[in-house]
Amino acid sequence: MKRATRFFPMAVLLALILAWPGRAPAQSGTPHGVYLSWSASTSSGVTGYNVYRWVGTGVPTSPLAAGVLGNAPCAPSAPAGSLCYVDSTVAINTTYTYSVTAVAAGNESAASPQANVTTPATLPINPNPPSGLAGVIK
Repeated sequence: MKRATRFFPMAVLLALILAWPGRAPAQSGTPHGVYLSWSASTSSGVTGYNVYRWVGTGVPTSPLAAGVLGNAPCAPSAPAGSLCYVDSTVAINTTYTYSVTAVAAGNESAASPQANVTTPATLPINPNPPSGLAGVIK
């Protein structure tokens, strides 16, 4: 895929850790992870977005997720109209850097500003499911 600078990437990339201890999930059943949100590219013909993630220095050459439509659940604090992606493959106690590009007609925009997120040192513990459910027809 060719990188192009003829159209601009999103204005802002926000990254939030959500559903870790002490934080409520975005919605019931939402996985733990890093919730990314960004503003759509203002260029016409954008068919998707590539999400890049890396640890340490250097930028990856392959996206974590390609052709993302941005229709994943958003964090409650994401601005209205945001496009969103959930990275549920993160490890504990790790600092990740994220960037997003827009894709149109086989070309890829310049990268968005980077967002850094450090995951907490422990994962949340999900409660045991209820048991003994029964239904009776009278």
